Amino acid sequence: MTHRHLINSKPFVLLLAAVAALLFAGPGRAQTATPGTRLLIEQLNWSGQGSHPSYPCSRVGDVEYFLLPVHLPTPGPDVGTYVQLVTQVPPNPPSWSVRNLYVSQIQPVHPSVHFRLDLPTTSGTCIDSILYSVVFTHTPVSSVPLTPTHTAPVGHEDYLVGGRIGGTSGLASTPLTIGPWIGAMPGATVVRTAHTSVPAANIAAINEDENGCAPASAARSIKYLMGNAVGNAQGIYQALVQAMQTSIGQNGTGTTDQNMLAGKNAYTQANGLPIASQLLYGGANFAAVATALAGGADVEILISWTGGGGHAAMVTSMTQLSNGQWQITYVDDPVQGDGIPANKEHTIIVNPNGTFDGGTVDGFMVERRTARGISREFVPTWSASIGSPSWLVAG
Repeated sequence: MTHRHLINSKPFVLLLAAVAALLFAGPGRAQTATPGTRLLIEQLNWSGQGSHPSYPCSRVGDVEYFLLPVHLPTPGPDVGTYVQLVTQVPPNPPSWSVRNLYVSQIQPVHPSVHFRLDLPTTSGTCIDSILYSVVFTHTPVSSVPLTPTHTAPVGHEDYLVGGRIGGTSGLASTPLTIGPWIGAMPGATVVRTAHTSVPAANIAAINEDENGCAPASAARSIKYLMGNAVGNAQGIYQALVQAMQTSIGQNGTGTTDQNMLAGKNAYTQANGLPIASQLLYGGANFAAVATALAGGADVEILISWTGGGGHAAMVTSMTQLSNGQWQITYVDDPVQGDGIPANKEHTIIVNPNGTFDGGTVDGFMVERRTARGISREFVPTWSASIGSPSWLVAG
C-alpha cells in the first residue's frame, strides 16, 4: 500500500531561517518562507512495462513543494525565488539534490521534481526518513551549505506515466541514470513566465489507464478551454481513447502523435467544439508556444525518454531563462492504472535543443478556441506557416 507524509510547516519555516543565517548577504542571500509552506518527499517504486524490470524502492526521489507566494522586495510580474534542497541518507555524505528550482510569484504553486537518492543499490533499499535542508535564494547560486539538520519522513509511492513513442516511463532508464535536479545556472535571469489562467489545482483530474497520457492530456485541455460548455473530463478522456486509437493497458503502446492530433480534431469536430489544434516540433518554437500559452491557448508537451517510452502532458507554466533554457511544468496522473483521478505538477529544465536530464522535448500540441462570442479573452491564431501568433479579442 502506498503512503504519503506531509512535513508540517513549523519545522520547515524554522529550517529556512536557520539556513538563511549561513548564507552571505547579497543577491544570493536566503529568504524565509511564509507560514503554511510544506513539502513532501517520496521514494518512488518505479514500475516497469512488459518485460522491463520494476524498481521497488528505487533511487528516484520526488519532492513536492506546497508553496505560498514568498515576499520579495523587487516589483514586477515575474518576481520569484529559487528553491534549494540538500538531502542525506546516512552513512552517505550530503547531496545538493535540487538546485535552483525557480518558483514564480504569480500564483501559488505545487511543483515537484525528481532527484537521485544516494542509496547503496539501484533499488530495493527502502528508507523511511531522510535528513534535509531547504532554502530560498534571490538568484541562482553555485553552492549551498551541505548541512542537513532536520529529519523528514519519506513516503513510498508507485510511479507510472506516459504512453508515447511506444510506451510508458516503465521503458525509461531513469532509475539507473538519475542525478540531482539542476535548474537555472548561476548568472541566468528570468525573461518571462507564461502560465495557465488557473492553478493546476483547478485543472480537471483524470483517472488515466496505463499508456493513456495522450487522451488524458487532451481531455484536460478540452475541459480547460471550454469549461462548463462540455461535460465530465473523464468521459471526454474515454471518448478520446477511442478517437485516438490509443493502445492502453500494461502491454499497450500508447498513442502516435499523428493519431493524437487526428483523434483530437475528430472529437472536437464531431461535438461542435470551436477548438483548433496543431503539432509544433523543435526548440525553435518554444517562444511562440509560450506566447500562445500566455494568451489563453492550451499546450501539451511531447516527451521521449532516454531508454524508451514517452509522454504527453498538459503544460501549466513555461519560464524562459536568459541562457536559452526553459523551465517547464506540466500535470499528469502519476500512477496510471490505479483507478484514482489525479493531477500532479512535474517540473523539468530544458536546454535550447530540447534535451533535459532523462529525455528530450520533441515538441508540443497547441490548441486554441477559435469561435467569437465564447468569452472575453485573448485567443491566439496561427498562420499557415506556424510562425508567430497574431491576436484577436474574442467578443
